[in-house]
Amino acid sequence: MNNLLTIAIPTMDNLQQLSWCITSLFTYTDFPLEVEIISNSPKDRGMLEASVSGSINRERLRVRHMGYNAGWMGAINASLMDCKTPYFCMMNDDVVFIPKSAYFWRELLRPMNYPDVGAVGPCSNYVSGAQSLMAMGVPPLVSTSLLIGFCMVVRTAELQEMGGLDASLPGGDDLDLSIRYLKAGKHLIINRECYLHHFGQQTGIRVSKGWNSPMHQEATNNALIRKHGVKAWHLTSSAGWGNIPWGIAKGEELAWMTERIASLKGCKGLDVGCGGSKIQGEGVEVIGVDIRPKGDTGVGGQKGLPCVADVEADAGSLSFGDGEMDFIHAGHLLEHMVDPLSTLREWWRVIKPGGTLLVRVPDQARNDTISLDCTHLHAFNAAALREMVEIAGFEVIDCRSVDWGVLVLEASRREGAGA
Repeated sequence: MNNLLTIAIPTMDNLQQLSWCITSLFTYTDFPLEVEIISNSPKDRGMLEASVSGSINRERLRVRHMGYNAGWMGAINASLMDCKTPYFCMMNDDVVFIPKSAYFWRELLRPMNYPDVGAVGPCSNYVSGAQSLMAMGVPPLVSTSLLIGFCMVVRTAELQEMGGLDASLPGGDDLDLSIRYLKAGKHLIINRECYLHHFGQQTGIRVSKGWNSPMHQEATNNALIRKHGVKAWHLTSSAGWGNIPWGIAKGEELAWMTERIASLKGCKGLDVGCGGSKIQGEGVEVIGVDIRPKGDTGVGGQKGLPCVADVEADAGSLSFGDGEMDFIHAGHLLEHMVDPLSTLREWWRVIKPGGTLLVRVPDQARNDTISLDCTHLHAFNAAALREMVEIAGFEVIDCRSVDWGVLVLEASRREGAGA
């Protein structure tokens, strides 16, 4: 498999923590990636090579010796300009991945499916703002005005076109990059589903006198103000954040649903697996069906939401007559069914000939959908979903991917017996 991500790790005389970082990365995470260590020390050539020589997946690891202290930004730029993978991660050498992090990179990269997201970062123990593990009231995915540079993933081509990091600055490369992405109309996303342990301030305070001192911070702030202006600097340095707007996260999916439900005016149907949010439409009679009794709270995406179902039933065994309903809607349900084909055949039975089936599921072509939720039992891409629905006796009208990786499908029940 071709690698999708390059992780660039600048280092200088920090062999022990670098070894922890590399070993934990290859031991606990699983992703098609390659790692480049960029050494800023002219004296550690032999020692650095020895410290990583026993690493797992040594063939996916390379070392670049700058021969001098090029600084964080110089080292990152050297790696970036030669990068050939679609995604590029800037990462400190003083981080450690924890056990059960196999899906770390898949989950972290998930927001990058949306083209207006410029960069994404995880949460941690040693980081400020909404990326802090201690920011307990923060939702799993949030947009922010600042991503801290201890671990930040971007699209390689975009950052290359932007010219990489601004090495002329005395510091604050992550503030500068955050401002530049915001000015370009991009969103900075914190994915708090991903955790990375960070020791923090290990190299700077050891090799640079006055690093991160009040004088250094003042020089950095003044340089950023001169470059971007007070307003942009203040917005980023204050690290404001908010929920990702619905128009970003689920705009296409909701628009698709709104249009389809509006077209069913005068019809009667089921919202199967409705959970805590039954679909609604003017002049549309909707009966909510769920395996949970009314009032029960759910788990996963339904955590804390009381069920609003009108009928308690298994989605694959409905208590309605043949051809009784004009339509069935099932949002993010089919991937949870043990036998999705049998479930679709049951829905075919309940829908009248010519009636409508509306389905929404995660798109495997854009996400590792099984890892998104431990209750997902099946994965679908557009071709697989379309074929299964057709086998069950429906004619597919529309099937496509929207938003951050959701498949939406509209189908009509064919005449005759289901397959």
